Amino acid sequence: MAAGFYKTLTHVDGISGLAVPIVLASDTSLRTVANGGKVEDASGFDIRFFSDAALLVPLDHTMISYVATTGALTAWVQLDATSAASGTVYMGFGDVLITTDQSTTATFSVYGTESDDFWLHLEEDPTGGGTIDAVDAGPNTNTFVANANTATTHTQEVGVVSNGIKHTTVSGASESYDHPAASQTISDQDFTVSLWAKGHAANRHPGDKWMLDCQNSGTGRYQFAFQYDYNAAIQGTTEIFAAWHDGGGVQRTLSFGVDPFLDSAWHMYTMRYDLSTAEVHIYLDGVLVGTDSTNGDIDTGASLFFMSLGRGIADSGFGRYTFDELRLTGTELDVSWILAEYNSQVDPTVAPANFWTTLGAETATAPPPVVIEMDSVLELLLDIDSSNLELAENDMVLTVLNDFDATIELG
Repeated sequence: MAAGFYKTLTHVDGISGLAVPIVLASDTSLRTVANGGKVEDASGFDIRFFSDAALLVPLDHTMISYVATTGALTAWVQLDATSAASGTVYMGFGDVLITTDQSTTATFSVYGTESDDFWLHLEEDPTGGGTIDAVDAGPNTNTFVANANTATTHTQEVGVVSNGIKHTTVSGASESYDHPAASQTISDQDFTVSLWAKGHAANRHPGDKWMLDCQNSGTGRYQFAFQYDYNAAIQGTTEIFAAWHDGGGVQRTLSFGVDPFLDSAWHMYTMRYDLSTAEVHIYLDGVLVGTDSTNGDIDTGASLFFMSLGRGIADSGFGRYTFDELRLTGTELDVSWILAEYNSQVDPTVAPANFWTTLGAETATAPPPVVIEMDSVLELLLDIDSSNLELAENDMVLTVLNDFDATIELG
């Protein structure tokens, strides 16, 4: 049995391979049958996504949350070439045979091209007690390890897509989330790293310096870092900037042009590196704000690096930020991809929004044809005592058979 119903979701800025969030605050059709809707599975596992109206070509997706009583849904779906070009995704539901989670890490396959790649949704509730790690949703299982009792240093807060992780203090070098490969090797390669963050304090503090750091454990050089110039000593303004060391060991910086403690707004910070041209590009909210193409390659070659969310590797303090959707890929994503990521994530609510433009009405799928094999029909006719049938009765039998909406297969 296939899905009994579907709804169409239309979008803009579709790119094949792009993972986009889908957020529905409620939907009557997506309630379970027991709650007056059409979803069969209590966990919503029969809600799936397709690139065609016949619901024959499934799209990789990951379910984040589902509420059976309201139909509220948060999920990610990876567009394929068809759904990207057509601007349409078909959401199927009402399949009694689907009783297990259909989520797959392939949804984020672009963030799994290199062994160190990852995508952290930061959905975990850090107040659950002990050290609650940040799970990698991508294919590499690079879950970031919490270095302290997260219940005392972090809280859960509404993020850009569903939930994010908020750090509440500015002291303690161990209050961070660290890449699981404590001495991973970063080879010479292109890469793109992005992070949603916002400040949540009225005053500045030295501990607010660090957002993200990837640093050579021996030399102290950065492969990349997002830092806050809290005393305007580096950039001359109190703004977030990207920092890295070039191949000659010289520290380079580019400012994102925003002070997170003045606007307290969500921003998407992105750094893109092109190995072939030795260019670094930084983007704020999907828009290019700085380029540096001087003084040699970035320091990425054959070195041991440590990566940490929320602190400097050799520095104390964890800034007062709320983080969401941290991701790294060993690919230089182009400008259109970065902007599409921003547009799809800044307002992932379905219709109308930056990315999702319309949500179609509930539509019943066509029922499958009834299949009758010819040998079964012949057996039925042979069972009839034809010697006692009048012609009108034979006509009636044929009429009944013709009334079937059937495909007759020769047995």
